[in-house]
Amino acid sequence: AEWAKRPFVQSSKFPEGKKHTTRDGVKVRSKSELIIAEQLYDNGIPYHYEEEIIIGDIPFAPDFTIMRADGKLMYWEHMGLTGVTKYLSTQMYKIQMYVTAGIVPWDNLIISFDDTNGYVDVREIDAFIKNRLII
Repeated sequence: AEWAKRPFVQSSKFPEGKKHTTRDGVKVRSKSELIIAEQLYDNGIPYHYEEEIIIGDIPFAPDFTIMRADGKLMYWEHMGLTGVTKYLSTQMYKIQMYVTAGIVPWDNLIISFDDTNGYVDVREIDAFIKNRLII
């Protein structure tokens, strides 16, 4: 609970893209991120939305930064525009940079996806939360 209340630097990139508001007042970019935020909220899991981290000299902003109950810091990236090649290339670069910083899918990084039609499966989101975040 204390971690969730601490101040953090939120990405200031494209604030106009944050169009959806969660129950706890956080502005997010997509309906899929809204669903993830609401599922985290429903499960009592505190998070920071788009908290900036620096890798090398480059700022990155994972969609969600989460402190698990055991103290492990987790990151969650949701890839929504899977039908857009340029978007996916940018996301792959981001993942490569995360790996260089020790943020890896098999350990402390969750990666979820919309399908190519823009649909998200809430059961998948729920499974990530139950299997990776609730200890």
